[in-house]
Amino acid sequence: GTVRDITARKRAEAAVAESEARFRTLANTLPALIFVADGEHGNTWVNDRFPQFAGLPAEQLLGQGWAAALHPEERETVRAAAWASWNAGRPFEQQMRFRRADGAWRWHLVRGTPVRGEGGAVAQWVGAAVDIQDLVEAREALAASRRAVEEANAALER
Repeated sequence: GTVRDITARKRAEAAVAESEARFRTLANTLPALIFVADGEHGNTWVNDRFPQFAGLPAEQLLGQGWAAALHPEERETVRAAAWASWNAGRPFEQQMRFRRADGAWRWHLVRGTPVRGEGGAVAQWVGAAVDIQDLVEAREALAASRRAVEEANAALER
């Protein structure tokens, strides 16, 4: 028989499990739709908030299924921009609308960061989509107010 000390391996496995648990807790705590995507631009993992927001099963948001929650007018533009970023190995950032479970469309700022594997090639993306609907509406209201002020000033000058 052989006796082998595997204490170091067990410690390493425990450290990996702890790190994984910490990542999942963090990803599920943040108020964002978080994803991990592979080289085929398909989601391999989404946080718990993504299916809750979209009202779709998590399995449906994997692979290319996430596009079902994306506004139809933006699907091709988003896919093309994501593909270009992936091929260039650079981060992705774009505003897009996702459908909420109640059917409302909400603007999100989506960022994806490449994670490089062996040899420096992009192995996957880790990204997040943050709801910016309130910001978009505030900007629109501010722009409308500015136009109203400009029109009022023009009327006063006349």
